[in-house]
Amino acid sequence: VRMREIQSWSLYSPAPQAVRLDARSPPFYALYIALFALWIQGTDYIYFIIGGGVIFHALIFLFEHWSVDFHSFVSFRKVAHIKDAQFVKVTPVPNKGKKELRPLMFNKDIQETYFYYQKTKFIYNPDKKEFERLDFPVHHNFEYYAESRGLQESETVLKESKYGLNIFDIPMPTWQELYKEQALAPFFVFQVFCVLLWCLDEYWYYSLFTLFLLLVFEGTVVMSRLKNLQSFRGMRVPARDIQVYRGKWVTTSSDKLLPGDVISLGKSTVDTISPCDILLLSGTCVVNEAMLTGESTPHQKESVFHGDMKSELQMKHHQLHVVFGGTKIIQQRDNGEHPSLTSPDKGCIAYVLRTGFHTSQVKLQLEISS
Repeated sequence: VRMREIQSWSLYSPAPQAVRLDARSPPFYALYIALFALWIQGTDYIYFIIGGGVIFHALIFLFEHWSVDFHSFVSFRKVAHIKDAQFVKVTPVPNKGKKELRPLMFNKDIQETYFYYQKTKFIYNPDKKEFERLDFPVHHNFEYYAESRGLQESETVLKESKYGLNIFDIPMPTWQELYKEQALAPFFVFQVFCVLLWCLDEYWYYSLFTLFLLLVFEGTVVMSRLKNLQSFRGMRVPARDIQVYRGKWVTTSSDKLLPGDVISLGKSTVDTISPCDILLLSGTCVVNEAMLTGESTPHQKESVFHGDMKSELQMKHHQLHVVFGGTKIIQQRDNGEHPSLTSPDKGCIAYVLRTGFHTSQVKLQLEISS
């Protein structure tokens, strides 16, 4: 994968059911039939044998949850060609996340094989035989953006299929799902095992009380995580109507904006929020980037016509011309700099660079939450 956060990737497909070694595979059915036969025969140390078999089965089940490498070893087989694969195992560089086994998806409309990792889309390049990060129009020179007339209506279907909607929607897990995740954590399993050992002694009442406190504590942790997730989801930029140029100025919802669109920010009596990362093509505006930097000092943004038109856009070095998603637009003025487009609502004209989970605001929030 061509990305500095990813160390390696490998392709997998599900192993045939008969040769799988996971906790739900046929070999364990045979194991319990054999243990039942031994119990019927009254074999010596039968309870130790049954106990050992149950513990072994439980460890296989737990290791599948604890280790992606173990899960892929017992339930999948490695393949060499993308056409044979259904999953991809992603190994990130240290301190950039954890290994995950992600399902491969195929888009028939644009003949595209891809997967999502940490809310980022990776597309398979058959010529280079590697996965590449979803490409956004952020590497052109200023002249290219100034001459752009946005997208045509005929292009939006394929563009939406490729980039998705401009929404920041994190699925909200249920209380039961989070509690199960907490209960299967290695340290919690070790604590429960210690409690069971204490139950074999005379201190069973003390052990049961300890187990009760452990269960209550994990419940409070789950409630705290749910509260944090709800606060996190509350940071979403609400959708609003916005003017977009698609052959002509039309009104659409901001959650349907696509990279390559040309929009008018539109004047309002109240402060507005930038719906995505955009490049100013006409006008100036004053923004508050406290959501990104923590500083409430206003910053002025200018159009690309105030820079070198031959310069290639660099997001870090040309922040004077970029309004990042999630920033508050305090004041704006369109001064008619654009040579061929006129704002229908006297707002600044801008070019959409990145949308959805790929905006600067969302990437920062995902880093904080990870």
